[in-house]
Amino acid sequence: MLTEYAIAKLSGEPGLLDLAKSILKSGLLGEEYDEFLQNDGNIELNNNLLYSVILNLKKLTQYLPDEGLRNSLCSAADNVLEKIELRTHTDEIF
Repeated sequence: MLTEYAIAKLSGEPGLLDLAKSILKSGLLGEEYDEFLQNDGNIELNNNLLYSVILNLKKLTQYLPDEGLRNSLCSAADNVLEKIELRTHTDEIF
């Protein structure tokens, strides 16, 4: 994956951040997404939301073609999910 990134950079292709910025500027994602971006500061971050995001990302790893990367990301997600669960249960006890 790192090699592919280096080749793309050397070939003059935009990075993911530049690509994301250009998609947002183009309005390609529609009004609903623009509205979401304007209101995203109102979302309260908490352990449940974080847990949900990491769990969804973990589910997406199954579609990665690189088995080593897939296993590493899945393992990292499991570690984070376990820490969130421990933290949540610790907060509930006290």
